[in-house]
Amino acid sequence: MKLINIQEFLNETVLNSYFKGFEAIFLQGVSSDLEIRIVGSDKRVHAVPRFLYRKLKQTNLWKVKLKEAKKLIKIRKFNIKTKEIIKTHFKTRSFYNRLIKKYSIFEKANIPNIAIYGFWKGLPKNDVYIFVPKSGLKYAFGFIEETDDDKQIMLWECHLSLDQTKELRIFSKDLKNKKIAVVDRSYSSNTLDYLKEKIIQKAGYPMGIALFPKSKRAIKHSDYFLFLDKFIKNKRFCFRKNWQEDLFIKVINNEIY
Repeated sequence: MKLINIQEFLNETVLNSYFKGFEAIFLQGVSSDLEIRIVGSDKRVHAVPRFLYRKLKQTNLWKVKLKEAKKLIKIRKFNIKTKEIIKTHFKTRSFYNRLIKKYSIFEKANIPNIAIYGFWKGLPKNDVYIFVPKSGLKYAFGFIEETDDDKQIMLWECHLSLDQTKELRIFSKDLKNKKIAVVDRSYSSNTLDYLKEKIIQKAGYPMGIALFPKSKRAIKHSDYFLFLDKFIKNKRFCFRKNWQEDLFIKVINNEIY
């Protein structure tokens, strides 16, 4: 069966028929080899992926691949959960409120009001857990919600650019001689690399934790990475042929590395 060229399918089946005047391209490469990213000419870009997905599900190729997948994977319940802050435990709500009260740079409207949890007990033990806001705040809230630990969390924001690096440390800790987990959503691993080096300079011992890494480089530069709802140790992972599919099948079948 002929494979579908996603770019051609996007242009001919989706854009030309349903999004007149809209131009879109896929971004692929070393920083996004575990996902397809779409950039477009206007705000309709937010509607295109969902529509494209629905159209792909109607193709014969999709049906064939789905049938093949069902032979390889089991059906199991995922542990990832979300909860509104207002419904979380006292420590999570308290941390949320202290963040707003003490640091006016974070307005309430810009702070996520959910906690993401269900997998944090699989994270190796450390003395300090550094989360990178703002994308990491909902994970920090989830960490507190699941572990009941709000004392060892530090937030370290850094914006890397060619001309300067802007940093903001919140609930700062003494890092000397401490085991420190740096936790971040990872595309290229640049932020993880930078913060790990800064921790070494402060005589700490960093451990890079990549949440839902989007590239091979992000996985290689981490010590542990989160895929679906499982933390996987980097040293136990090998980039064999079709490693993405192999990783998905093993994790979903609880065949952990």
